[in-house]
Amino acid sequence: MIHVFTLVSCNYLADARALMRSVAEHLPGARQTVFLIDEPAGRFDPAGEAFEILPATGTALSRYRQRAFAFSAAELCFVLKPFCAEFLLGRDTPEIVLYLDADTQLLAPPVELLSTARTHGVALTPHLTDPARNTRTALPTMRSGVFNGGVFAVSRGSLATAFLSWWGRQLAEPVNISADWNHDQGWLALVPSLFPAYGLLRHSGYNVAFWNLHERDITTAADGALLANGLPLVLFHFSYFDPALPDRLTGRMQTNFPDPNALVLGLLARYAALLHECGRTACRRWSYGYGAFTDGTPVTAAHRRYFKQRLFGHLPENADPFDPELRVPGLTGLKSLYHAGHPVTRTIRRLRHSD
Repeated sequence: MIHVFTLVSCNYLADARALMRSVAEHLPGARQTVFLIDEPAGRFDPAGEAFEILPATGTALSRYRQRAFAFSAAELCFVLKPFCAEFLLGRDTPEIVLYLDADTQLLAPPVELLSTARTHGVALTPHLTDPARNTRTALPTMRSGVFNGGVFAVSRGSLATAFLSWWGRQLAEPVNISADWNHDQGWLALVPSLFPAYGLLRHSGYNVAFWNLHERDITTAADGALLANGLPLVLFHFSYFDPALPDRLTGRMQTNFPDPNALVLGLLARYAALLHECGRTACRRWSYGYGAFTDGTPVTAAHRRYFKQRLFGHLPENADPFDPELRVPGLTGLKSLYHAGHPVTRTIRRLRHSD
C-alpha cells in the first residue's frame, strides 16, 4: 500500500483538496491523509472530505501546544513532517509513505519516486540538477538547501526509521528552526553523509518550480502530456503561487528567474481554477487556530521569537503560553510573554543587549 499525506492548517484546506484530487487521479490505489495542525472548530465536516483527516496532535510531537506557540503555522508544518510519516508507518504498515506539500500537483504517476524509495528506503529530490545552467543560482539555492523538503518518500525499514527519528529530533527543537537555512530543508543537506544509502532522484520531471524552471524545458509530447527536458512532467510545485495573479509564477514575490512559457502559464491558470473550485476563497477567511492568545490578542513574531529563545526550555509541560495570565518567575508585568511584543519591552531588551 502507498500512503500519501500532507500537512495544512484549516485555512489552507483548499490547497490540500486540490492536491488530493491529483493524487486520486494519478495514484488511485493510494491511501490519502491530510494532517490538520489546528482544529476544524466547526468550520467544515472532516467526514465530508474525500480523504482521511487526522489531527496532528496525535503524533509523537511532545508539548504540542507549546510548540504551536513557538512556531508559525508554516514552521509547525515543517516540524511535523517526520512525525506524521512515523505515525503512518506505525499505524498502517504501508509499503511506502509519500509526503507532498499541499501546493504541489501530481501530473503523472510518480513511478520513479516510488521506485527510488522502494530501493533505497529514503528518496529525496534536489533543487537543481544542471551545473551548466545554474552558474548564477547555485549560491542562493545553497541557502535554501540542497534538497527540497516539499517532497520525500520512505519505505518501511531501518533506514527510514533512523532517518525520520533523526530529522524529527532536529526539527522538534525550536532553536533549530531558522529561515537562515530554510527551516527543515537545511538539515537534509546532512543526509548524504549520515545516511549514505539514501536515494537521490534527479529526474527532471519532479519538483519543477520557479527555482529550477530555467533548467527544465517544458514542452509537450505527441499525446499532449507535458514534458520537462523530454521526460514526463510528474510533479509541479506551485510555491508562492497566488491564484489572484494566475499569470505570475510566484505571485507578488519578485525573482530574477525567466518568465514561464505558454505551457506553464496554462498550467498556472488550470491550477488557479482548481483552487477556486476547491473553496480557497472561503478557506482563507478562516483564522488560524494558534494565531491568537485565548483572549483574541494576535500572537506576533515577537511573541514567538521571545518564547523560543527565552521560555520554551523552562516552562512546565502543562503551562499554556496562549494564556494571557501565564506568569513565569522573574518574567512578570511588561516582561511577561503576553507583553513580549510591547514597544517598551522591545526597547528595554535592545538596551540591555547593547550593554
